[in-house]
Amino acid sequence: MGHSLVSGPQGNLWMYGGLSLTQGILGNVYRYSVSERRWTQMLTSSLEEGSTPGPRYHHAAAMLTNHESGSGNHAASHDCMLVVGGVTNSGVAMDTWTLNLSSLVWREHK
Repeated sequence: MGHSLVSGPQGNLWMYGGLSLTQGILGNVYRYSVSERRWTQMLTSSLEEGSTPGPRYHHAAAMLTNHESGSGNHAASHDCMLVVGGVTNSGVAMDTWTLNLSSLVWREHK
């Protein structure tokens, strides 16, 4: 309970965090393939060593598509899951993170 679920590219659903009565506060990322009807736990990383969001529940999440101008007429787009706030082991969080759904890399926004 208290997890987030966003609709991502290629018909996938992305779930983050939550609260388990047996495992406590969770920080896992799962992808659900609608076409395959299968959940997969995704291994994420960060640009900076140890800089990933702490486990949380009752946070907000949304899907973002970032468009970056490239050379010529080509533009790159990156789908990201935006995660804001929530309840952590330390109390109420006021941080903001994005998870790039292609590279599975977390980035904190300060």
